[in-house]
Amino acid sequence: TAYELGTGDWSSDVCSSDLRSAAAAAAAAALRCSSGSIAAARMALEIRRTITDAHSEPILCVAYNPQRRELFSGSQDSTIKVWAAETGEHIRTLNEHAGWVTGLAFSAELRALFSCSIDGRVLVWSFKGDLVQKERAGGKQAGGREPGSAEAGRSSSGPLYCMAWDARRQYLVVGGDGALWLYAAVVDSIDVGTGAKDRQVIKFHSVLRAHCNRGQ
Repeated sequence: TAYELGTGDWSSDVCSSDLRSAAAAAAAAALRCSSGSIAAARMALEIRRTITDAHSEPILCVAYNPQRRELFSGSQDSTIKVWAAETGEHIRTLNEHAGWVTGLAFSAELRALFSCSIDGRVLVWSFKGDLVQKERAGGKQAGGREPGSAEAGRSSSGPLYCMAWDARRQYLVVGGDGALWLYAAVVDSIDVGTGAKDRQVIKFHSVLRAHCNRGQ
């Protein structure tokens, strides 16, 4: 489905009203930007600090904890490293993933760090660096427990490539091979900062078939 800027015409009627509204808003924003109407809102970025030799392999993702002013970096070396944003000091290294760390997201509400990897797992960490929960997207929980009836509809995830945290709805969205896995925060786990282990912080909510290979 294609949207033509400035005309409001759709080449197909298969898109939902939400997608049409989003595309229309994006088109309007692009036109305002091109006309210079939002030039006053431009900001200049400057490099405040550079951390060299952070990982032995390329860094694939980063996240930030504004409460403690900490940076998180995930790498092809299968590790997550925590850094002091003000000084660049290395605080700790998190080792649990069995493959490239491809996605990181920090929740200020839960005081928790989420990570995903090509090993197909979603991990939940306390801000102290304790591993709180392991979840395998699309199958059994990583700890070996069988998924409940609400999880019966999800298919095998394979590698996971990205993630994002919705602070307002307290949803975690994880992107895999052609699908999105949606997790909801468990209400009684609002503060993960206590460092308690083996707690359920997120639970499976639904799976969306977001993309598919051409021709299928």
